[in-house]
Amino acid sequence: MKKKNRILVAIISLLSLITLQVNAQQDVMLTQYSSALQLTNPAYAGTSGRLNATAVIRNQWLGFEGAPKSQVLLINSPFLRYHLGVGITLIRDEIGPTKQTLFYANVAYNFNLTENVKLSMGLSGGFNVKKMDFAALAPVSLNDPAYNLTNQMDFLPNFGTGIYIYSPSFYLGFSTPKLIKNTYKEATANATTGGDEQHFFIIGGYLFKINELWKAKPSFSLKMVKGAPLSVDITANAIYKDKFWFGAMYRLGDAIGIIFQYQISDRLRMGYSYDLPISEMHKNTTGSHEILISYDMVFKDKKIVTPRYF
Repeated sequence: MKKKNRILVAIISLLSLITLQVNAQQDVMLTQYSSALQLTNPAYAGTSGRLNATAVIRNQWLGFEGAPKSQVLLINSPFLRYHLGVGITLIRDEIGPTKQTLFYANVAYNFNLTENVKLSMGLSGGFNVKKMDFAALAPVSLNDPAYNLTNQMDFLPNFGTGIYIYSPSFYLGFSTPKLIKNTYKEATANATTGGDEQHFFIIGGYLFKINELWKAKPSFSLKMVKGAPLSVDITANAIYKDKFWFGAMYRLGDAIGIIFQYQISDRLRMGYSYDLPISEMHKNTTGSHEILISYDMVFKDKKIVTPRYF
């Protein structure tokens, strides 16, 4: 079985290299990504063995006009004797004159590779309603063509897929949430306002037990999209008494951040993160703030033995 696991990991690595040949990064970016894995990988749905609802509010680059603002709601649960998982992903995102609302339904099937290691394969399908408010732009000149553009709205259906390998002590996944390269409506007779690009993600994490009081959870997230640099997030969390989570994040060439989470009860966790750009962007912003709330509902035939780390 160990050989089988190594083969699966190799397949995921190979897929990531093949799909690396994929314009600006468009999907929502979270600092607390390791507590919201369903956002980028539909195969995560149902893998925790309980019904979970996670909400995240992120205000990015405070002080920067037109900066991104995002609200995310993730709901997932096991289904039919826990071999199937189902989920819903809702996203509200605003960047400058662009506002978009995304709705996706997720379904996943998981099975045992070994006694403790499972493989989940997931699909997602849904749509993105994207609105462009050109009247919100501040053109340098009244003759600027953007000043005369009318507002537009696009309805963009899409679907995605993912693979997720997990156990009580680690996880590893590969996914592409958007497989269709949609093109937005024409803003003028001679130009378009762009379109959806395929995003590819590799995620992973591991849980180390240091002693009876402390645990460590390093994790990473790689994002690849055509026309943009490779995005790499590396995070390290220290967990004290399974209640207090202290973390630090580094986003390659982009930002550094801190994370704090508190396990209020067996079912409820709250988190806060702050990150600050390390590029020239830091001169124009006081940083980004993110609040997370996660709630678990356990079924009657299941018990919470340990907190949910993944």
